[in-house]
Amino acid sequence: MDLVTVTGTENLMMALVLPKARPRSRMRARAEVVDLAQCLSAMGARIKGAGTDVIVVEGVARLHAAHHRIMADRIEAGTFLAAAAATGGRVTLHGTDGGILDAVLEKLREAGAELQTGTDDLPRDAGKAKSVNVRTAPIRRSRRHAAQLMALDAIAEGTAVITETFSRTGSCMPWKCSVSAPISRSRKHAIVRGVPKLQARPSWRPTCAPRRASSSRSGRGGRNEGRSGLSLDRGYECIEEKLAQLGARIKRIH
Repeated sequence: MDLVTVTGTENLMMALVLPKARPRSRMRARAEVVDLAQCLSAMGARIKGAGTDVIVVEGVARLHAAHHRIMADRIEAGTFLAAAAATGGRVTLHGTDGGILDAVLEKLREAGAELQTGTDDLPRDAGKAKSVNVRTAPIRRSRRHAAQLMALDAIAEGTAVITETFSRTGSCMPWKCSVSAPISRSRKHAIVRGVPKLQARPSWRPTCAPRRASSSRSGRGGRNEGRSGLSLDRGYECIEEKLAQLGARIKRIH
C-alpha cells in the first residue's frame, strides 16, 4: 500500500483469504487489522505477520464458522475516558486493552488524570484537568480522539493548541458552536482557552458526520450550565443509556 490504510488492508485481507494466491501487503501495524486477522484465522484462513509491517495471506479453499470476540471500540473507549477526565469522575472500562489507547492515555496522564491499565479493564480516576496540546498524524484515523481532547481542553486549566496535519482543523471543530468555549482557529490550528464551566445551547444538529465531535459534546454535559440537545445516532451504541448509568442527566426524546 502506498499510503497507510487500515480499511484498505482489511478489505484486501478479506478478499484474498479464499483465492489460491500468496499476496503480501505492507502497512504499519494496527490493532483492528490484527483483530480481523485473528478472526479470519479462527475461520481457517492462513495469515501471517499480522501486527508487523508485512502481512502474508495464503488463499485457502474455504472458510468455516468460528467464535471470535471483537476488540473494544477505541473511539468509544477514548470518549468515555475523556468524559471522565472532563467531569472529574471515575469510570472502569471492561474488556478494553490499554494497548489500543496508548496515545490517548499518554495525553490523559499529561492532563493530570490518574490511570490504571490492565488487559481486561481501565480504571479511571480524574481531578481538575490541565490543558494538553494535541497534534494529529498525517493520516485520517489519527484524528479519532482529537475532538474529545479538544472538549477536555475547553474546561481544563490553561490554554492548548490543537494542530491538524491531515486536513484542516475544522474536521474536529463542529461541536464548538454548541458551547461557550473560547476557541480561535486558523487553517491548521485551534487555540482552546479553558473555562470553569460551559454554557449549554438548547439544540444542535451536527453537519456532515462528526460522530466524535457530537459525542464529545454529550460527554462534556457534566460541566455545562443549562440543558443541551444534540442529534447523534452513528458510531455509538446506546450512548445515552451508558452516560445515564454514569450519572448523567440525559434521555432520548425521539
